[in-house]
Amino acid sequence: MWVPGASQMPPSTKLCIKIILALLCQGRLCQASVYRIQVPSRVTAQQGLCVLLPCNFTAKFNSSGVAYKYWFLRDDDRDTSPAVATTDPGRAPREPGGRIRLVGNAPDDCSLLISDVRAGDKDRYYFHFVKGDFKYSYQVTQPLVDVTELMEQPVLKVSEVLLSGQLVNVTCQAPGTCSGTPPQITWTGGFNYTARNISVTLANGSISYSSVLSFTPAPEDDGKELVCTVTYPAVVGVCTHRAVRLHVRSGFSRTLVVASVVAGSLVLVVAGAAVAWKVVKGRQGGRVPARAGRCQGTGDGQVCHSSEQQAYMAPSHR
Repeated sequence: MWVPGASQMPPSTKLCIKIILALLCQGRLCQASVYRIQVPSRVTAQQGLCVLLPCNFTAKFNSSGVAYKYWFLRDDDRDTSPAVATTDPGRAPREPGGRIRLVGNAPDDCSLLISDVRAGDKDRYYFHFVKGDFKYSYQVTQPLVDVTELMEQPVLKVSEVLLSGQLVNVTCQAPGTCSGTPPQITWTGGFNYTARNISVTLANGSISYSSVLSFTPAPEDDGKELVCTVTYPAVVGVCTHRAVRLHVRSGFSRTLVVASVVAGSLVLVVAGAAVAWKVVKGRQGGRVPARAGRCQGTGDGQVCHSSEQQAYMAPSHR
């Protein structure tokens, strides 16, 4: 550092100035411009879900010794108070179990993840870093974690119109993509069904939870209300739901679209369903017994359900 008039100062005076400047740069005056932290001033989380506080910092990383990271509440003492989260195995965290933890493996990553958010998590936090003899608290910047009630609802995926007698799948996706306690997803609707829970791990390590309900609607299910409820067991009293009213229509429509003869059978394609009458030899213009079948699509192809009925046979021409 250049000092005015330094060239005319005696060597002893120069040495004293250097010592004073070195001492000053060990304090907050010099460190404030050297060691910085980049973190949002505020993040908002909903009860039962999770929130990530992204964070990066600069420090004296070339110091010898093991590096430890800490997050404290704003009024905590860094030497005596338990940390909210830490990588130091010698310091017990305020709450065991890892609900609040540091994430990210990079040396300059100080990101904080809070799972199963509850009202008591609302506070200001500050970061502290230790490596060997180097210690620094970034207390100038104290981000606020704000907590609100759970406002999000599940996402329901269901066809606008269901066909009676045809198997359908309805998906309910829980709000949030967290790696904390899995939510409980339940269904109500007043009819027989089976449900299976699905969890998908995303690229960032978070998890998406959903439930797939399978049932075969009947005509009497038209107008019924289907409700998906998501409960977060880690936080008492926190749940959300979404309801949808079912619209069930008959799987057989009387509107004729196409009629053709294929491989000796008369095929009528009617509003998404196919009805086939087998053509048999008989008296011209007469009525003979024929087997009629309605085809419905399945994952393995088409399955025909047949029933005996009278079919009028068109006159044949040889």
